[in-house]
Amino acid sequence: MFSNLYRYPAIFTREEDGQFTVEFPDLKCATCAETEEKAGVSAKELLEIELLGLIEDGETIPNPSPITKVKLNVNDRAVMVDVTLPKTRWEGEGDPMQSITYRGFNQLRLPPRQTP
Repeated sequence: MFSNLYRYPAIFTREEDGQFTVEFPDLKCATCAETEEKAGVSAKELLEIELLGLIEDGETIPNPSPITKVKLNVNDRAVMVDVTLPKTRWEGEGDPMQSITYRGFNQLRLPPRQTP
């Protein structure tokens, strides 16, 4: 089982073209958007997707770095981004990846895994 609240440092950078990039150094992923507000929304979505992917793949979720340890460049700003992951309920028989109830989706049926 996993905790529902996750908080990670993100680096917001205003690029020369006016767009904003957001990088999560602990998760090695990034996103971008035309405005800082949209970049914040995109960052929350990315964080949720990355964490759910790690959980579903059975991988270890890295510990977040303290915001004071994040290395910044001139146009960078460090911000803590948090997400509350939805409770995930596994319903499949045998293979837990066969079905999942997630958010507003009633039930998503995934094909059974092929064994090599």
